[in-house]
Amino acid sequence: MSALDGFYSTWNKARETFGVGTPTDGSQHDGSSQLLKMKGMVESAAQHDGWQGKGAEAYAAANQQHAAVYGKLAELDKKMSAEITNAANIVTNGRTQLDNTKSWVDSAVNSLPSSLSAQAREKSLIPIAKEGITQVNNTVSTANGDMLKIGLRVSGIKNEYEGLTNQKFARDGEDNSPQDKPEDEKKPNDKPGEPGSGPGEPGGPEFVIGPPTKPDISWDEDFEYNSAEPGLHDYLKRAEWEAKLAGGRLLRGDLDDATQMYRHYWDNDGKPIEFDYEEAYREDPGIRANVDDQISRAQRGAEELIRAGNTSFSMTGDPNPTTNYPTTENWQKAVGGYQQWSSADVKVDGNKVTMTVTVHAEDHYNFNRGQADIGTGASDNENGRFTELGWAKPFDSHGEVTRTITWELGSAPSADQGGQPQFNPGREDRVDGRGSPGGVRPPDNNRNTGGVTLP
Repeated sequence: MSALDGFYSTWNKARETFGVGTPTDGSQHDGSSQLLKMKGMVESAAQHDGWQGKGAEAYAAANQQHAAVYGKLAELDKKMSAEITNAANIVTNGRTQLDNTKSWVDSAVNSLPSSLSAQAREKSLIPIAKEGITQVNNTVSTANGDMLKIGLRVSGIKNEYEGLTNQKFARDGEDNSPQDKPEDEKKPNDKPGEPGSGPGEPGGPEFVIGPPTKPDISWDEDFEYNSAEPGLHDYLKRAEWEAKLAGGRLLRGDLDDATQMYRHYWDNDGKPIEFDYEEAYREDPGIRANVDDQISRAQRGAEELIRAGNTSFSMTGDPNPTTNYPTTENWQKAVGGYQQWSSADVKVDGNKVTMTVTVHAEDHYNFNRGQADIGTGASDNENGRFTELGWAKPFDSHGEVTRTITWELGSAPSADQGGQPQFNPGREDRVDGRGSPGGVRPPDNNRNTGGVTLP
């Protein structure tokens, strides 16, 4: 590799860490004007001159405290918005600095005399490439340091939110909103789907001849949408969780899929969204075991249909709850417990079976009363409360993995073999490079299927 090749390789890797697309600033996360308006409304309801006594004094004190909290929330919202903007500026400035460095190197290279021999030219390129690499490293190092400072400030803002949440009021002592977690451990019905006699129909074998047919799956919903009115405590909790979301997206690149799902929950439109099941298969041993197990089920189903005299056919299957819970925090929060079904095209040539099988994952993102997040211990009740208030809406999600496999007829894995998790000790080195320094990169989920917006 020449000196110049070394520079361009370093530059390209650095540029990748700053992601693609225009970083969105924090303006969409600044709800301070609305909070200040609410502060004014509370202050306008202050004690009037004709009301006196201890009750009036208690009301006035509580009213003053409530107004102060709204004012503080507005201040924190502005701070959080500013930090998101700061992060976007770091990404933009880093990209600009890298582009300037590349332009400088290109100009320096083009200024070399064309009469130089190959050896002399390479010798002249070495100091140019060295200076270019130094500038690239300085740009990345500065961005890393600036992002770390933002992370520390966001943690401080989060602590201030929590301090407000724990504050006691003269009248708002009741906790009429449940408790904690930006995650969902969904509850699909635990019963496997009834085997179908036709695509998507109950009765008969698990797999039947026919095109891919999505089965009907019912999901439990513990919190009724838009069934309650908010109180002050709810506004505090909303601000707290939105701060956690913003901070998580800035600081926890390893939770990219989880934070996207939680962001879509707050989009409040209930639109289905597609997640990257291939990425989940690569990253999570539990999900990998689920997919492998479903492929084995499809092999057994194909052999049953082959024994019935079919040699070239399409088949579709019924849904089944997955047996392995995700092992990584990202996918525990993004999909939790879910169901799978599969469809396939099968061909038989002598004793050789070739099957192109698609494993379909189906999930419903919501929160379950009385349950808690595995990673943090936070209760589902609080985020479920946001559904009751009509602020956030559960939604369906799905993903798929396709494989082509070949085996000898009669050698399909038995039902008791199952798929075993393949643990990867190096998981922290993510396959997709997420969590890299220098910027917020979007996850691979298909945002066209839902209204997800990136900070």
